[in-house]
Amino acid sequence: MFAWPTFLNAALLFGTAAFAIPLIIHLLHRTRYTTLEWGAMFFLEDLRRVQTRRIEWQSLLLLLIRCAIPVLLALCMARPILSNRLSNAILGTGHPKLATVIVDNSLSMDAIRNASGKENKTSIDQARQDVSRLVRNTSRQTRWSIQAMSGSSTPDSGRVFSRDRSILDAAIKGINSGAGPGDLMDAIDLAVSDMASETENNSRLVVVSDFQKSFCDNLDSNRIKTFRERLQQFDNPPSLVFLHAAPSKDRSAGINNVAVHVDPQTASVIGVNQPWEVRVVVKNFGLKEVDQLKLVVTVDDVPMVSKTLSIPGQAESQAIFNFSFPEVGSRRIVARIETVDDLATDNEAYWSVLTVGAIPVLIVDPTLDSNQDRADSDFLQIAMAPFTGNANIKEDLFDVLRINPNKLSSLFIDKARIIVLCDIPKLPDALAKSLLTWMQDGGVLLCFAGEKLKADWYNKNFFADSEFKLADKPTVTDTLGSGQRLRRETIQHPAFRFLNDSRMSGLDSLDVTQWYSCTIKSTSKSIVRLLNLSNGDPMMIEQKYGSGSLLFCMTTCDDRWTNWPMRPVYLPMIQQLLISQTPAEQWASNVETGRTLNLPSATLVDWITNRDLNTDSSQEVASSAIRFRSGIPIRSSISKEPQSTVGASNETPKTSNQTLVPTESSPTNDANSAITSVLASHPGFYAIDKAVESPFYVSAHAPLSESDLSLKSIAELQLIADQFGAKIVDNAEAYQQLGDTSGREVWRWVLGCLLLLLLAELLLQRQFVGAQP
Repeated sequence: MFAWPTFLNAALLFGTAAFAIPLIIHLLHRTRYTTLEWGAMFFLEDLRRVQTRRIEWQSLLLLLIRCAIPVLLALCMARPILSNRLSNAILGTGHPKLATVIVDNSLSMDAIRNASGKENKTSIDQARQDVSRLVRNTSRQTRWSIQAMSGSSTPDSGRVFSRDRSILDAAIKGINSGAGPGDLMDAIDLAVSDMASETENNSRLVVVSDFQKSFCDNLDSNRIKTFRERLQQFDNPPSLVFLHAAPSKDRSAGINNVAVHVDPQTASVIGVNQPWEVRVVVKNFGLKEVDQLKLVVTVDDVPMVSKTLSIPGQAESQAIFNFSFPEVGSRRIVARIETVDDLATDNEAYWSVLTVGAIPVLIVDPTLDSNQDRADSDFLQIAMAPFTGNANIKEDLFDVLRINPNKLSSLFIDKARIIVLCDIPKLPDALAKSLLTWMQDGGVLLCFAGEKLKADWYNKNFFADSEFKLADKPTVTDTLGSGQRLRRETIQHPAFRFLNDSRMSGLDSLDVTQWYSCTIKSTSKSIVRLLNLSNGDPMMIEQKYGSGSLLFCMTTCDDRWTNWPMRPVYLPMIQQLLISQTPAEQWASNVETGRTLNLPSATLVDWITNRDLNTDSSQEVASSAIRFRSGIPIRSSISKEPQSTVGASNETPKTSNQTLVPTESSPTNDANSAITSVLASHPGFYAIDKAVESPFYVSAHAPLSESDLSLKSIAELQLIADQFGAKIVDNAEAYQQLGDTSGREVWRWVLGCLLLLLLAELLLQRQFVGAQP
């Protein structure tokens, strides 16, 4: 049906009543004839009738033009908009002149649409087909922009409006699926900005997606409201259409998908020959139990271990595997499940682990040369090097050297990666400055309190520019057993995040009888609380210094003020604390999709290669490059027996030769193409060449929520569409029926008609007056 025109200034339509003015003037000034009979009148009667009829038609035509002039003027000022098929019929605008298509290329779009049919077509296949039909079936006057929702959108990947069908086909085919979840609002904002730079008024924005529940539930209503307000700034706002590329079967009634995931708390950096535990999570999103599910773990493409699992519906299972690696280097871990389900892309999980040599640690302890039975740092020595003297069965992660404060010099500082000060009262100013410079270059300084500590010296030298201040004296409780406990709370810092595991025991019995309290301003951003006592005082804080950091523990490193060293949790807490502060750990090598991967810093290269921190590696880093393993099978069958695993299985499972798609920010699909930074939009491994002797691998993984194939119902999707002011269509044919839903202002056409009538009234008036006798 034709829609009636709408007006931006409808109140001005009352001005159309001005058409009565020329009509009234005409009626008031009608010529009144007086008949005078005379002899020759008989011969002029026929001529008079003809002349009178002509004058009456001329007067009526002028009257109509003069009445139409105020009507058109009022319509022009009211700014009429023709929409839908009325615009199509009058102006021939059957489709928008400018169109942007945002295609959801997240992991869930790889789900099979017709699992029971002859052709297993995925949602992304259907999306590409629908977009191709939109382009083909639309007038060639329409310029299109094809964009992917996940990953970067550069001009090479579609952010250019074009009418060239070959360019558009290449952009459609170039949308790489299997990416992490995209941000719809960011994609829409980018598309609207592109449209705002164009001159076309008649435009449309099309979002093609399966509208997964987890995706829709993350939409921010405030950002949607801001988006609607932004559209109102357009003279003619672009219309918005949701093209529902949903599966043909109801997935909410029967999801068939099992996904594998590596626990994010799995360590990314370990020492040579150190035991390393990888926890693999397998989740069944379906309602039916999955029996005899085979899980295979490979290391650098070599199958190492396997396990068979049975998982009930809507449940998950975990498998823990232990490895150790005898050499320094970066390794690729792939966990694969052998199953057939609706989404094959999430049947593999990726993780990279960096094996480093022993990290040099310098412990400065004033009690080493004393007559005490044991030194204050003995517990630290055992925690950092538990395998010392164990016939080299295992190597320690830290290479520990202990010295007395009077032997400390700049030479010792430069050679160490981590320095521990055990109840040091103070140091010479020159050494304090050397420590500050050393931390700026990536060193980690760990300070423990004690009876000898001079709080003023630490406040002056290490916390002078921060909003942190140590108390002058420690807080003391009565006896052991009545002190402060470690506060039970969710810990966000990666150093102690493993303490959130419910299986971690011994925390409730940790007792602190003496500690230094401190004051931290609420606005402080430089001080991070790592652990808190039950009374709210911090037990350990962190302050960043350039590439390095300062860690301060408010209690002792031995059992004088606390029973912490006597608890099993002491060793993993100390080791995890120190390893988490290293540049190798802070430069995340396992990230969720959507993060940008950059080249490693010179400090990181120094840590990996165990060179001096002051070594200039900038030139070597600059010549390196990040390379996505495009065109190279990331998994292949290798019959070589494993030599670096603990408890490896003798069974060698079959492996696939699936190749990952290249990242969108790559300039080409060539496997040897090198770039300095990439957006980790797709799961897989990224290799960093030349920075170190062998490639340094980082991995990207999509969140587990992408594997939940539950979709929004049509009713739920309609509520979301109403918030956006969008229309919903199910296929390209339904889209064609929309026509131009955005509407089109026609006040310029009305103004042109008004000017033509003014000119016609002037010419006719001159002609009619000149023609009258």
